Amino acid sequence: MKNTLIHYAIKYKGDYKSIQKAVQTNEEVTKEELFEIQKKVDSGEIKAITIVDQNYPESFQILKNPPYVLFYRGDIEILNSKSPKTSLIGEKYNSKIQEFFNRSLDQIIKRHTLVTNGYKGVEQKIMEYFRLNEIPIIAVSANGVQNPWLFDDFSDYEKILFISEYPNGTNINKKRLIERNRLVAALANFLVVYSIRQIGGSQNLVNYFLDFGKEIYCFFDKDEEDELDFKGCSDLIYQGANWITEIRDVYYESRSRGE
Repeated sequence: MKNTLIHYAIKYKGDYKSIQKAVQTNEEVTKEELFEIQKKVDSGEIKAITIVDQNYPESFQILKNPPYVLFYRGDIEILNSKSPKTSLIGEKYNSKIQEFFNRSLDQIIKRHTLVTNGYKGVEQKIMEYFRLNEIPIIAVSANGVQNPWLFDDFSDYEKILFISEYPNGTNINKKRLIERNRLVAALANFLVVYSIRQIGGSQNLVNYFLDFGKEIYCFFDKDEEDELDFKGCSDLIYQGANWITEIRDVYYESRSRGE
């Protein structure tokens, strides 16, 4: 069944509904096609976890449409490690963000694995810090794991795991960029927001965290509340997100809930 699912995922470029239909209708797969998949699995050309595997992430159980196949490159043990996982996001990097970094990153790298989409600016600055301190990173790609978009500078990092529900060679599009947000939100225990606009792509990721009932923590300085990149923070805090001044705040709150 595993090779059949991998075949469907490649054939339909990771599209959940198409794969689901193929499974439900028991779409035919020839022996030759299955043999080709097995050959690529044996050679390491294809590395994948499927929904029928024992090491499929438990955290994906909360998803309405969990990926049937998860392609990966790197140390797969990072995916199911007991280390708490977090996602850290922001808009443009600037001196205020660096000030927030100074009050946070030293603490969070002590016990957390980073789950990220890898957007340029704040997220890549955070990735650089994790790499500098040799802390694991889970990079969620929207176009396969061979040449993952935005992660070019991190391909040689030994403690990074690239994952994608899309096979290599899949093109980037808006739908796939949005869909990967649900994987980030499912894997991460909580979200830390350094800055966010009222309207933008990061809001979709926030919505997934809200839908899953996970905590959101916002850095916020009232002196910056009229700045475009920070307006979304005040909105989130008003809606119930946690206003924090340092990452140690997250550590104690998470520990009290047993995370």
